[in-house]
Amino acid sequence: MNGGLGNACYGLCKILSEKVRLTMVLPKVPDYLLADHKVKIIETIVDLSSKNKPSNKSKEEIEYQYASKTINIEVELDPYFHPGSGRSLTEEIKRIKKARKEKRIQKTDFQKQHKSIAHSLDLYDDDMLERVVEYAHQVTEIAKNLKFDIIHAHDWMTFLAGIYVKNATGKPLLLHVHSLDYDRAAGKIKSWVFDIERYCLSKADMVVPVSNYTAGIIYSRYGLSSKKVLTVHNGIAPAKMTIKLPKDGIKTVLFTGRITGQKGWRYFLEISLKVLKQIENVKFIMAGDGPEMDDLTKSEIVDFFSDKIEITGHVGREKLKELFSISDVYLMPSVSEPFGITALEAVQAGIPVVLSKRSGVSEVLPSAPKAYFRDTTTMARHVVRLLKDDKLYIRTVKKLQKEVEQNTWKKSAEKLITAYRQLLADNEENN
Repeated sequence: MNGGLGNACYGLCKILSEKVRLTMVLPKVPDYLLADHKVKIIETIVDLSSKNKPSNKSKEEIEYQYASKTINIEVELDPYFHPGSGRSLTEEIKRIKKARKEKRIQKTDFQKQHKSIAHSLDLYDDDMLERVVEYAHQVTEIAKNLKFDIIHAHDWMTFLAGIYVKNATGKPLLLHVHSLDYDRAAGKIKSWVFDIERYCLSKADMVVPVSNYTAGIIYSRYGLSSKKVLTVHNGIAPAKMTIKLPKDGIKTVLFTGRITGQKGWRYFLEISLKVLKQIENVKFIMAGDGPEMDDLTKSEIVDFFSDKIEITGHVGREKLKELFSISDVYLMPSVSEPFGITALEAVQAGIPVVLSKRSGVSEVLPSAPKAYFRDTTTMARHVVRLLKDDKLYIRTVKKLQKEVEQNTWKKSAEKLITAYRQLLADNEENN
């Protein structure tokens, strides 16, 4: 778990573990989860090199490992994975059929398990889908020997596991949506991941998006009824907050995120040019990495004002905190942002945020200056006003920090517990 999904799961589980008996079944246990929380952590073993043979570990060893005694295995299930250039299901099938002829790729059992997705076509996949399916199988075997009341799965890579366990145990399933393929493709394309998401969401007992914005996409693009959708906004851990005034010298505008169309890095560059036309003593930092990094570094705009922009590549948590400490405005011009926890972190660090209206975090920060991502003129105007007007700057940060204080993981966890109770009541009534 990494990125916003990892932060969200970590923040929620810390609070939930105080309220419910929580068992986490993960493909890989991050170091930061090896803390003294009341969470049972179970790692699954996915070894494709051995043709998906079961682990040598006994069921007892797999099922009852706690954070201090985790199984040391590695499996890559990258939540930022996207199939090629967003190929459709039909295109993906054609590609894999061709690859199978060339490389003798073995057919998975995905079609047998999910005929409603594959329709009458043969569905094969590369290493990624095999890992996701194998993870689902192993989770199901583990779940058969565990006592639990509710299944809670996060994003598409674990949705299938949730469906498998629901089918095997009859327990109610809650699917937590932190992002969608529709977001990652910036709303332009559909892929086989989209089809998997749509199938799984339709089978869930409850769907929890992290924002009303994402809920709207679920209704309009995935065809779900609002009756089983409950928005639970992401939160943030309480922290001491200070207000950092803009520097008298060179001011700094910060962008963080994956270098993809979804995050709006091209719009950030356009906004930067418009800001520079009004303020000379300003520089821009772009922190992050992604599939479009080459496009970014070769951009004519970057070449035009290379002395005004710094491209850092990937940054860790400590480096991100450092960037917040030296920045004056945080700019998020996302094309489609399910939430955006970094905006909350920026406010905690004492700097104002300028947000895309197509972001979930804008729902919990009503005082933040906003504009549609394509409206780079308005975005630039917001940035310039904050950098030029100290009184506006201070007033905006104070309002934002009050709003952040109300948006905690405890509040999010309480909503989830209410959802759990509803699921249990509905399940008991139906049975």
